[in-house]
Amino acid sequence: MNKFIAFVGACALSLTLSQAANASLINSYSGAGMGLPDRVNANSTINVADDFTVGDVTVSLDNLYHTYSGDLIVTLSHGGQSARLTNGSGWNTVNGTYTFSDAGVGSNDSWYYQAGSTTLAYASLAIFDGLSSLGAWTLNVYDQYGWDSGNLGGWTLNLAGAASSAARIAVPEPASLALFGAGLIGLGYARRRKTA
Repeated sequence: MNKFIAFVGACALSLTLSQAANASLINSYSGAGMGLPDRVNANSTINVADDFTVGDVTVSLDNLYHTYSGDLIVTLSHGGQSARLTNGSGWNTVNGTYTFSDAGVGSNDSWYYQAGSTTLAYASLAIFDGLSSLGAWTLNVYDQYGWDSGNLGGWTLNLAGAASSAARIAVPEPASLALFGAGLIGLGYARRRKTA
């Protein structure tokens, strides 16, 4: 019986440690807004100080206004990689917040979706998966034609991933704490019975 209790305690302890080691991160960063003059590359950069392995990227263009969406080519760059969010297609006025994600829906080649929705980027954001989050993330908006103009109120970069082994800080979940407690009780009970 004592060996069984010790075994259960050891299993509970190992489950607790394995769950704490797999802690994941979702971090949100904000970039500055900018004017979007004709035929000019407008850039905004977020310098990420956190170091973890990127597993998923979502980008929101916050309070974007432009009178002709077909003017705009929007690109995100980081770590020597680039992904186009839009490719200068569409014909309508854009006014609102537009979110791009590989988990989005709809066409990835137009601005025909609604503000407030999440859509596919023109090029997959998975190109950033596996890279370190550390460093500069640059949003470039190029207004390729004249006559129409606009502005971007700001932008949001959401990065999900796992902490690098050097920077990992395990945060146990409530279930892990319960398993840890059960393991300690089991080990204490087994030790008490052994000494008695």
